[in-house]
Amino acid sequence: LNKLPTVLLRIGGKDHNKHLDAETTPGLAGLLGKGDEHDVLIAITPLRYIIYLADEKKFRSKIFFQIEGKNIIGANAMVGHDVVFDIDNQRVGFAESDCSYGNTAMEHPVESPADE
Repeated sequence: LNKLPTVLLRIGGKDHNKHLDAETTPGLAGLLGKGDEHDVLIAITPLRYIIYLADEKKFRSKIFFQIEGKNIIGANAMVGHDVVFDIDNQRVGFAESDCSYGNTAMEHPVESPADE
């Protein structure tokens, strides 16, 4: 698996990203950009997109670039990221994450009515 490439998804950034420094902000295209420096890059490593089928004794890709004429970003692309769906403003936000909910919950507790 180490010899397989990491797949990079490049998603067009909106004007809301323009205040960020595209060269130093993780996850932005930056120097790869040439006019699209604020596009978002999502890295999908082989461990996230290749699965071993033991009964068939072969590897298979879990990544599909088009299903029934639509592009879908599935769970294998979202692993390692916090993903925020802003339905009202029709946008999606991605941030790299260690996906450790327990640590996040301890660092940023949310008060509930029972805590009052």
